[in-house]
Amino acid sequence: MYTIQGSDKHGEFKVIRRYSDFDKIRSVLQVRWLGVYIPPLPPKKAVNNLDTEFVEKRLHGLHTFCKSVSRVYHLHYSEEYQAFIRSPNNDVDKLLHPFQKIKHKEIIAKYTTVFAHLAEKELNSKTIPKIFVFRMMYLSKLKEKLKSYKKYSKRVGKARANYYSQLAAFHEKVGVPYERHVISEIHGHTQGKSLFDDPSNPQLDEAAKKMAESATRKSLENIYEYIREKLLQIEALSEAIDQRDKYHAMRSKAQDKHKSETEDLGKVKSGKFTMKTIFSKKTADDEITEISRNISSATKDIEDLNMLNDMITLVLAYHTIPKFIKSNLGEFAKLLRNTGETELISLSSVEEYWNCLLGNENLQKTQID
Repeated sequence: MYTIQGSDKHGEFKVIRRYSDFDKIRSVLQVRWLGVYIPPLPPKKAVNNLDTEFVEKRLHGLHTFCKSVSRVYHLHYSEEYQAFIRSPNNDVDKLLHPFQKIKHKEIIAKYTTVFAHLAEKELNSKTIPKIFVFRMMYLSKLKEKLKSYKKYSKRVGKARANYYSQLAAFHEKVGVPYERHVISEIHGHTQGKSLFDDPSNPQLDEAAKKMAESATRKSLENIYEYIREKLLQIEALSEAIDQRDKYHAMRSKAQDKHKSETEDLGKVKSGKFTMKTIFSKKTADDEITEISRNISSATKDIEDLNMLNDMITLVLAYHTIPKFIKSNLGEFAKLLRNTGETELISLSSVEEYWNCLLGNENLQKTQID
């Protein structure tokens, strides 16, 4: 169970939802916002889904989903999402049922208002190929590259954490015990000879503790998480682009139906039989009336689907894709800045440790051949 809590222009809200509920609202948003990027959810897991690390990552992913939706005004203030974050109804299936279907004309009316700024944008012969090239040449290739980057960054992150933890362990499990057990055995004492276990140099122990803390800092590991989330985002963007293909296919189907019905109408008017009329008990006039009605319906469907396809194409070309590219540049720059700052702090702890060790008076007095 996950708590969604916050406030917006309608006031405060707080509800408890399951992971499956998030999956349902995302599906509803996809149905009602064609061609719009709907933030991804953390991946599902069939087994070990109560593992502490997995639960933490899922919680982070759900938080990221809510935060991402809140940044998009038309998604956050949509009827369906407001119901999701405000209604005390825990039966989310029942809550979202009224929103699971939407008429083409409703989408057109909504997009005419929400994306009014796109009315001035031009839809030409280059727009559709531009979207196709972006998906095939950019998203597909980027996805494969990110998969390899993901594996490598995971190894590097683990190596980084291991490096700092092992340095700290070296101090505690090698340096100090070596002086206590080996140096003391050879010389009979460690007075004036201790480097790691020198009471007059407590700064060394503090520096060793800082190195151990550096192992827990997420810097390079965050790059792995960033790439993992980026793969999910690319999949979500691909889903938005695929919706255009789906509605293009629906338009083609409506056009085929219109063509077929028109041919049947011509045959019936000329007294010829069709596959429909051979087994029909209706009169020719009734057949003509019914086919004419079907043609009229198909014509309206084609008109709506033509407009809807154009709108989805405009939204993808001038809103969804450019916004995705821009946000990626900003996110990566912020990540690198945070990573660099964290690594400098971690490296300073190592530098401090070795400076404390090298600055030890006992080391200065020890004769080195």
